[in-house]
Amino acid sequence: MKPSKKWVIIGTLLYFFTLSSLILGCFYLIWSIYLNVYPLFVSKLTTKLILQILLNFISLFFETFGIFYTTLLFYHMANSCFHPQLNTLETQEYEKKELPEVTVVVPVHNPIIDVLKETLVALKKMDYPKSKVKVIIGDDTLNEELAFKTKSLADEYNAIYFFSPLNKHFKAGMLNEILQTVETEYIFFLDYDHTIFPTVLEKCVLMLEKDDRIAYVQTKVNFREVKSKLQLWESVMYAQFFEIFGRSKSIRKTTIFNGSSACFRTKILKEIGGIPRYSFTEDVATTVEILEKRYKGVLLDEYGSLGLVPAKFDVLISQIIRWAKGQFTVLSKKWREILRSDLSFFDKIDLLFSISLFLVASVLYFSGFIYITMFFSNISLIRPPIQDFLPLLIIPVSFSLSYYLSGILSISFANRSNMNYKYRDLIFFYIFALVFNPFTIYATFKSLISNKEPIRGKDKWNERVPIYSYLVFVTIVGGIMVACSVLDFINNSFGGSFWLGLGILGSSMLVTTPLTIYFMGKTKKNNIYEIN
Repeated sequence: MKPSKKWVIIGTLLYFFTLSSLILGCFYLIWSIYLNVYPLFVSKLTTKLILQILLNFISLFFETFGIFYTTLLFYHMANSCFHPQLNTLETQEYEKKELPEVTVVVPVHNPIIDVLKETLVALKKMDYPKSKVKVIIGDDTLNEELAFKTKSLADEYNAIYFFSPLNKHFKAGMLNEILQTVETEYIFFLDYDHTIFPTVLEKCVLMLEKDDRIAYVQTKVNFREVKSKLQLWESVMYAQFFEIFGRSKSIRKTTIFNGSSACFRTKILKEIGGIPRYSFTEDVATTVEILEKRYKGVLLDEYGSLGLVPAKFDVLISQIIRWAKGQFTVLSKKWREILRSDLSFFDKIDLLFSISLFLVASVLYFSGFIYITMFFSNISLIRPPIQDFLPLLIIPVSFSLSYYLSGILSISFANRSNMNYKYRDLIFFYIFALVFNPFTIYATFKSLISNKEPIRGKDKWNERVPIYSYLVFVTIVGGIMVACSVLDFINNSFGGSFWLGLGILGSSMLVTTPLTIYFMGKTKKNNIYEIN
């Protein structure tokens, strides 16, 4: 489907920003390197000069992530604007009697029975021929009473109950155990809190039938029962993931598997050795394994299911930290293989970008730590003077602008698929994203300390985060950043206008503490999932 004139204009402008960010970013980096290396040829080599060059290059390395992120985010937004509606298949293209058998796998661990029941009810309402759908509930719950209730519910809805209490490898382990028993050509993964839409399974299968190089079809996913601004934050974040990244990457057949509501070609999953167990984000790891073998992953441009977003702040933070840790693990273990793979150069870079988003978020703060060190060491930040070349202003402006625009475009696309966002919702999305971003530092440090394969008993799916202790650290660092920013503004001793960036970063960290305490208190008595 061709984009309207409006989308073409917006997309063209975004492509302009893509090229501008890339060209000016490279110019900025080269100029910065020159300015930092030049003193070696005209000054006496001293300890302070060596330290100055070292710290400037470390901070410049971190800044490179920002340029990298901004350029690719603009690219994906532009690409999405030129494809506001992906081509989808009509279910009428095949007779229902020709549809192959499919296995639907729903992994559970200590499930909330009422939530699981909603999922099974929705599965019963699918348009796919009932005789060709096998539903398997994979359960590794240790509580015998709860396991009995789960089995009874599975029996009530004619689902196969697969019990494996000895599974030590979390979700990936359960999926792999079930995968070994699956004989159907296709397998559909569904999280237990997700209610599926009736026509989705059929459309996924039809897309797989069209091209045997397609390994999986990922549907768009979002949430129901979104009752608070905090839950809205994660909902918009999901819209951003699917409507911008998923949509754009589907054009190149490199859409990221999200962990739920995706249909796979069973033989390809078995070919790669099953679902990788080395990371908490088994979805990202599976994507990497499949794309490295030049198979395809595409997006069905419809919402396939609606899940439940945690209603407790500490659980929500634990969930996001699990994603960040898992993503970092995949990046650290697979970046060399990705670069050596047969993927095109662009797809290699884009895949690395896709699995480093949480790292990019934490790098902002690592830059701040380096700036603080330089400030107290009386070492200048050596960068090109923006006043001498005003187009360089586009670099800091683009970094913020790209994120703001991605939010606007995300809900614009999502509302075309019958979501019901309001543009004023973005105000809370931006505030929460900035304020709660410091928790990604915790996840990154945890990943650096321990990067082993997660094992149940030694590790927890949603680990208990020492939130209040961590807030002390965030407050102290934020206060130091703000103090350095004020002193530099008064004395103009550090470097250009970096006091502004340091001040904004520090201020956001200071606001993290009161908002976190507020939401911890407000959601303390909530159930994990608040359902009607």
